[in-house]
Amino acid sequence: MFKRNITMIANTLLRIPGWVIIVSLLIPVYFMYGRGITFSISNNFWENIFCDSYLLKSWVPMSLLVLLSGIGIAKEDDATRYLRMGKRQTVARVNLISAFAAVVLFAFAILLIYALFFRLRNHMSLANQWSPNVLATANLEEGYGNLYPAPIVIRNFSPIGAVLMEMLFLIIYCFFLAVVSMTVNALFKQSIGSIICIFSVMIVSLFGARNYQEYSFYPFYNGHFKALTETNHFSFISYAVVYWIILLALAITVYYLVMRKVDLISLSREK
Repeated sequence: MFKRNITMIANTLLRIPGWVIIVSLLIPVYFMYGRGITFSISNNFWENIFCDSYLLKSWVPMSLLVLLSGIGIAKEDDATRYLRMGKRQTVARVNLISAFAAVVLFAFAILLIYALFFRLRNHMSLANQWSPNVLATANLEEGYGNLYPAPIVIRNFSPIGAVLMEMLFLIIYCFFLAVVSMTVNALFKQSIGSIICIFSVMIVSLFGARNYQEYSFYPFYNGHFKALTETNHFSFISYAVVYWIILLALAITVYYLVMRKVDLISLSREK
């Protein structure tokens, strides 16, 4: 059963058009070349990418192009594949796991590209240690998150650990959008959900966040680990965890309910 599920997930991921993946990777690379890291606090890549207010998040809307281009959108030859899965719950589960896997793979691919680029071109260090200048702020009572990690982050996380926490919130954010998109796509039997979600990212980034570079539903503190800890406390982290558990549970539940009502065979024949 496990092997069969892995095969179905792999087949779902392989249905994402190759050109879409290439384009989605090239766009963040363009920003990497054109803009680079906005404000370098040291020669350590992990410190810089964590504190950068732009570069790490540039892959968020790009990942939507990958997620929303193929996963959960039925194609003309999907009827046989759906019949092999047997149950609607299986189709829904495979789509959800595939979407999450696509987000994770895309996120780490972008991070790896960034790390190699700044290591080879800018000769930045990839050491998992805070630089002396950053360590000098570890015992301060106030956090100055706009300039360097808050002292509480320095004391409790390594540079890579801090970056991974930041990426975790970004991954969850994209996964939520993917679930919403797949739900709308199933309802309308076309990729209109993709368009809606892309526009929602633009609207939220312009009007719903603390600034246009933070892809979050402020003031609910649902993302951006650096911003959540800029008060030099972890109090907002707990709110963010509860917020996302509830939001994802609702989104996934609605998706399952929609998939129970959808005619998968006719859906797979939509032009």
